Amino acid sequence: MKIDNAPKRYLPFIKGTYQVAAGLAVLKPDTKIFDFDQTSLDYLEGKVKARDEDLSKYYVRGKVKDHELKFILRFIARTLAREYPNYFKLVENDEVMRLECLLTDEYLNYDDAYFDAHNSSLLYDYKDGLDAMVSQIPDDVAIWRREQTKEFLALAHLCAPNHWDPNDKVGKSFNEVHAPVGDWQSELAPKAQALVSTMIEKGPYERFAWGLATDDRLNHHPRPPAGIELSQWQGRNFSKENPALFVRVERQVLCPFSELGLGLSLFFIRTYFYDVLELSIQERAQLVSALKGMSAQTLHYKGLSSSQGEIIEYLEGLNS
Repeated sequence: MKIDNAPKRYLPFIKGTYQVAAGLAVLKPDTKIFDFDQTSLDYLEGKVKARDEDLSKYYVRGKVKDHELKFILRFIARTLAREYPNYFKLVENDEVMRLECLLTDEYLNYDDAYFDAHNSSLLYDYKDGLDAMVSQIPDDVAIWRREQTKEFLALAHLCAPNHWDPNDKVGKSFNEVHAPVGDWQSELAPKAQALVSTMIEKGPYERFAWGLATDDRLNHHPRPPAGIELSQWQGRNFSKENPALFVRVERQVLCPFSELGLGLSLFFIRTYFYDVLELSIQERAQLVSALKGMSAQTLHYKGLSSSQGEIIEYLEGLNS
């Protein structure tokens, strides 16, 4: 099935400054949680490649109970059917649910919290019901959990990782997960508990994060597949002689489950790439301004410490 929607343009650097901030904006009633466009099938293919390589690198399930997944699966299925009725058909009652996925020609059957793989039509041997469900969407998925005074990353299904490994993060607190982020300790670490409470109790919210890459490959897991050198894989090798540069933007949507008495927040991550050659002169100028304002810690975190000057020179050359 063909998807005609053109990719959206999200340019969070457009103010010409870079900030490490929560940046949570309440999702407007007419804004969709999921974004299906002409590139979405490429994202689904990326999940197939991750599965073929080694799904355990990309899907880590920690402390999430089956009855909790029931609510999460129904939320995703209902949202897909409501936002994209041409691509997803849902039939359900209090106990069973069937989601027909027209983009992949699969249908998924669930009996309460149990994934009924035997009576589903599947292209792949999915690990569980959540794996099957999120393999129908272009987004990566994470679940944050709060238990009394503890909070931690409880699950990550991350087939388009941006230089982080879910195996290193699941089970860790919000501050521990984000500790490598440039300027995190000074800007957001003191607010971590309040941020987690906001994610779990309020919303849904939308926020954006961005960086630069020298390719437009979705998967930048810190461990490359067998037979590929890290220098080839990492996507942070800017060359003046053969320049290629993309703004990598993550649209993140945070959905709470507080009304169900669950201390959970469902976190969707959708990645976009924008070739700097396709930006306007003004957009490139704002990108340069944001790059110049990055701290040394942020440049290190984003892999730009050694290439910042060359990239700025390249972008300014495009505008001259």
